[in-house]
Amino acid sequence: MVSIACFCLIAGPALSKTMPQFQDHRKRLMIVQSIVSDIALNDLDKAAKDANVLLEMVSKDSEALPPESLRDANTTLEKSIRMFLKVVEKKDPLAIVGGYCDIIGNCYGCHTKYRDPVRATHTP
Repeated sequence: MVSIACFCLIAGPALSKTMPQFQDHRKRLMIVQSIVSDIALNDLDKAAKDANVLLEMVSKDSEALPPESLRDANTTLEKSIRMFLKVVEKKDPLAIVGGYCDIIGNCYGCHTKYRDPVRATHTP
């Protein structure tokens, strides 16, 4: 099974020409993957730096999202990232992993809610 990251690397450039928002989500995914790598390598300063980059992207997107429900989802993601940054400062490994999982949970929740209904019912 091809991972989401591989799909984004392969299909991302082509899709980004027709779907500019996909390019932004591709960048988000790469940052999220970088954060988990930083955590695994115990490079918490880099994890915080990457999380700040993600926060900046999400905050900028929140202002531009048209449906209120998408703005709300982005605002919830912003809160998760801010909490993650606070936890990273404390350097508590379990809390850091929990904070990261909260970020991923927000991504998953939004993508589950707003996925294409045709693709959501079709299983490969």
